[in-house]
Amino acid sequence: MHPDQWREDPDAAFSALFTGQVDVATGFVTTELLAAEKAGYQLHVIYPDDYGVHFSTDSLVTTDAYLAANRETVVRFLRATLRGWRFAIENPTEAAQLTVHYNPAADPMYELNTLTASLPFIHTGQDPIGMMTIEEWTGMVDALGTYEFLDQTVPDPTDVFTLEILREIYPEQ
Repeated sequence: MHPDQWREDPDAAFSALFTGQVDVATGFVTTELLAAEKAGYQLHVIYPDDYGVHFSTDSLVTTDAYLAANRETVVRFLRATLRGWRFAIENPTEAAQLTVHYNPAADPMYELNTLTASLPFIHTGQDPIGMMTIEEWTGMVDALGTYEFLDQTVPDPTDVFTLEILREIYPEQ
């Protein structure tokens, strides 16, 4: 299909898909898709991974300076984050209840559905939680540069990506 065969507005709200203003919209299966299904819409989901576009959507980042000055804090933060994700994967109902406990305005079913939809992306079953590869980062950087999403020179992936702390946490990797 050629791009002139559909209507897309990258600035349009996801709801523009429901009103027919656009034919294609971007969104997350963990939020927009769930909201669409809840509203009674049936959508065809195109997963970029199925077409060789592999992006990590959520990453933890810091600066070299902060890491150098606060290495133990970064390690402890990452360990706690991974422990939290393992708990959520093993106990999704309880994790959703904890979210509601700390945010009473949250909808318990929405929180559980969002977490459940997130689980395959958080833990693929192939690698430990949080593990990434330089190949994935190279692909992301190349795609961002190719489609001019970066306002600056495209960085070398090895300048913005490291598994140093994860390898310390997961020494067998």
